[in-house]
Amino acid sequence: MDREIINPLWHLHEELTIDQAASLVAGYDPELLDVCKNDTSFHGTFKGFMAARTAIANAFRLKKITGTVIPVYECDINGNIYGEVSDSIDPSESRVDVDSLKSWLIGRGFRTGFFFPKNEDTAIPGYLNPDHPRFAPKLAAAVHAWEAMEDENLLQGKSVKRAIEDWLTSRYKEFLLYHATKNETNGTNPGDINNSAISQAALVANWNPDGGAPKTPGK
Repeated sequence: MDREIINPLWHLHEELTIDQAASLVAGYDPELLDVCKNDTSFHGTFKGFMAARTAIANAFRLKKITGTVIPVYECDINGNIYGEVSDSIDPSESRVDVDSLKSWLIGRGFRTGFFFPKNEDTAIPGYLNPDHPRFAPKLAAAVHAWEAMEDENLLQGKSVKRAIEDWLTSRYKEFLLYHATKNETNGTNPGDINNSAISQAALVANWNPDGGAPKTPGK
């Protein structure tokens, strides 16, 4: 189905249930999904919702998104709770922190949709726009990597430089950090990862060049 207009009042929420967050990421108003949740055609109608819900729930389980976990409870035939399902998360009750969710989305390279509205204040700046005549891939990669480090899990057990390099290495094609031409001297072919470009971008994004214990973002 075509995406419906989402009520802008959802932007006021600092917490959302996993179901609500997944609905917004997939491009649907949570109120509409709640009304249609028992429809036999639900999964075919609201495409993308289940993929978003699973991804968010897994990130929540891995503590990459913060919030409040509510388990799935086991009930008897009368509806009385007598236990909880081990290692479970109830997506309709568990709540995620919206700022944490947005940081995780950015870290996954997801910067479009409801949580990233396009207007004069939030439009992609020229230096991040691939269509800009002065677009510089390494600069854009450095900025994206710096923003991704809001996810403190990426820094665990690593120096800032290593965390940034690892993040860029896993996304080198997305940020054009590869060789464009064949080079007989160093044996690289078009499309091969450009480790030098990654190092240069990481150098720009590294806010802790002197080493030591990395300072977490915002501290």
